[in-house]
Amino acid sequence: MKIYLANLQAYNEGKLSGKWLDITKDDLQQAVIDLGEAEWAIHDYELPFKIGEHENLNDLQEVGKKWGTMYDYEKAAFCCLVDDGYTLKEALECYEDRSVYEANSFEDLAYQFVEEGLYGDIPELLEYYINYEAIGRDLAFYYTEYEFNNNNYFIRNE
Repeated sequence: MKIYLANLQAYNEGKLSGKWLDITKDDLQQAVIDLGEAEWAIHDYELPFKIGEHENLNDLQEVGKKWGTMYDYEKAAFCCLVDDGYTLKEALECYEDRSVYEANSFEDLAYQFVEEGLYGDIPELLEYYINYEAIGRDLAFYYTEYEFNNNNYFIRNE
């Protein structure tokens, strides 16, 4: 989880001056000081979510601290929120509150919900008459499908 923090003054003068930083280990505020406290920008990154070139470094540092303790489904929820327009701070505040399920498709998610009893007790005899495809289409209104680490997650919308 890295960002390239560039010195904008040097960049505007035609010089490349910056540093690759690991947000899980490096002190980002110290890196700004090391750059001469000049204006800075993030010119590149290796993160599983989108960020802007003037992202809040404190929030980015906080993500780096939490990242190692998060389960994959929590990381998926966090990345989905950021990709949907939440700021890093907003995503950090609410990713744990989202319902997240792992499934291959909305139809599989519907099957999983019926199996877990989320629609109440359905006699086994009636399960053969359930239209999982139709339920899956309805679930698409309430969940966002998101791929993370080659797994398919469904995150509940608010």
